[in-house]
Amino acid sequence: MKSSFRAAAVAWTVGATLLFASYHPLAQEAAEEAEPQLLSRDYDVRGLVQSEMWNAPRTGAIGDVLAPDRLFFADEGHAEDEWSLRDSGDEARCWDTAAEFGDDIYNLLQEVEGATDYSYHRTAGALSVKADEATHQRVKWLVDAINDVAMARVGMVVYRMKDDAQLPAPVLAKGDVQGWTKGARFVGTFAGGLAEPFVLQQTQHRSYVADYDVNLATEAVVASPQVNDLHTGEEFVLGVISLSDGRLWVQGWHASMKHTAMRTAETSAGSIELPEVSYSFAPVSAVIENGGAAVIDAGASGKFLVRAECDRVVRNHELKLPGGQTLRLVNCAGSMRGHGLGGFWLMNPTSSALMEDSMFPQVILEDIEDGPYLDAAVRIADQLDHASFPLRVIGPYLAALIPSGEDLPDEDRAHLAETAAQIDAIPVAPETVGVRITAFEVKDDAALPAGVLNGRPSAADVAELKTLAGGNALFDRLSMNLLRQQVDQFEVKLATHLRDYEAQSATGVTALDPQVGTLVLGEQIRWQARSAEDGRLRIELRSGITVGGGEFEKVAVGNEGLTVERSRSALTQARLADELAPGERMSCVSPGAGADGQLVVIVVERLK
Repeated sequence: MKSSFRAAAVAWTVGATLLFASYHPLAQEAAEEAEPQLLSRDYDVRGLVQSEMWNAPRTGAIGDVLAPDRLFFADEGHAEDEWSLRDSGDEARCWDTAAEFGDDIYNLLQEVEGATDYSYHRTAGALSVKADEATHQRVKWLVDAINDVAMARVGMVVYRMKDDAQLPAPVLAKGDVQGWTKGARFVGTFAGGLAEPFVLQQTQHRSYVADYDVNLATEAVVASPQVNDLHTGEEFVLGVISLSDGRLWVQGWHASMKHTAMRTAETSAGSIELPEVSYSFAPVSAVIENGGAAVIDAGASGKFLVRAECDRVVRNHELKLPGGQTLRLVNCAGSMRGHGLGGFWLMNPTSSALMEDSMFPQVILEDIEDGPYLDAAVRIADQLDHASFPLRVIGPYLAALIPSGEDLPDEDRAHLAETAAQIDAIPVAPETVGVRITAFEVKDDAALPAGVLNGRPSAADVAELKTLAGGNALFDRLSMNLLRQQVDQFEVKLATHLRDYEAQSATGVTALDPQVGTLVLGEQIRWQARSAEDGRLRIELRSGITVGGGEFEKVAVGNEGLTVERSRSALTQARLADELAPGERMSCVSPGAGADGQLVVIVVERLK
């Protein structure tokens, strides 16, 4: 657990629900009641504190190793209003000890109800409370509600679909999953808690002679071989949170890196090996019904279904108290944004070496930090942070204390009404959008359909484009995303090649030091969507596509019979943006490559 949010909220932490109390002053009783009897009860808080974890060493979690920001060295920080799987963990354990948890429950009840005869102490895995029956009812209600998040169990199954499967949409209803999984193959299963980052991973390792270190001494040249490690494989990283209406928000990705070839080249220092690997990355961020499935379309790496179910719903809660008080708990996770991994824009025409060719040691996840329920709580707390009506974040809940306004000045009453309206406006689920992105390569003298030239192709126009392209598409993906969540999709080849020689000189000796680089060839698509008017969405897309082949040509250098390799590929980039209703498409045409003249046509369809 990180001190970043402890310093700000101490133990008002980890959660995604909003608790607000509207209260009326208790009427003054005419006669003094008898002092209530105090009772001692224990409450199970093992799922909420970390102290039991201190008794055993923490083992390193499986780390994701194939996400683009891991590979391309562009890791970004975590924002509090975003859900990042890497910052999710055993997030309900947001108190170090049961005593800290007891402090927060006590302080909350003091603010809601005023002074109460209440004492507590910690025991092994429990909070022991001594209070009257009415106070115990409130404590039990709060502990049960907080534990509801901690004890929820999630089950996920990943299927690999047939290569020719034509999935209808980026999400499937629960009743449709069984039909689509007939003939599919199992990839793996997950089981755990809400928001935990589930990782399925298999990797392969091989070593290869990647380069030579050329050292110069007096009248001597020494070439030492440099051996690198190549880690390839496939991974799924997925997580689930529960929304207040029972639906599930699934977020994560599939990544695959496969070794496709190992070429050799002769250099001034000796023979080297040049690996080629294919790399695919397909993110998913989808809202599905409990038991439904999200689609991960990874192109040539496969199509996958991720079925998810949870044994409960993190619903809104309400508790009526004497004197007109009401405690409400509102799941506000739907107000968050999804987190998109920050990778480089790889298709950069001015870069010759875009990544190191030594790939990629295992990465271990960090210790417990926070997760989506805390993020939602903090975000809503910030939005509703009024000095007159202080808010409290507690456990998996955001607690807001709001007076009823019976004896308040008009200004405070108006303030209260505004705050209540903001609370009621908390969305049940984040807004999502599904798209299909397709790219075709056609000749520049082809008779393109009028709809393509106008930027608004019909289904018939797309079918004609496919015919003009010889029945094949450069890129064809289904994708589901949240609004305002920028994501990248990759289908690339990382081609290592002998790119140059660097002359080195010392006393009485000169040597040519071979230089090895890696080119990125293939397709990278980056897109996001934002709200527009009349139910339309403004969808923006940037594409980088290499065309013209991925082969290298040999070029002679110097007088010693040495050669280097030059790429013959061409890069075409485009940006398009338009406001689309469900079922509408936008397109753009960009120049391709080759002496005969080629064009690349990109089509984006907003799915219904």
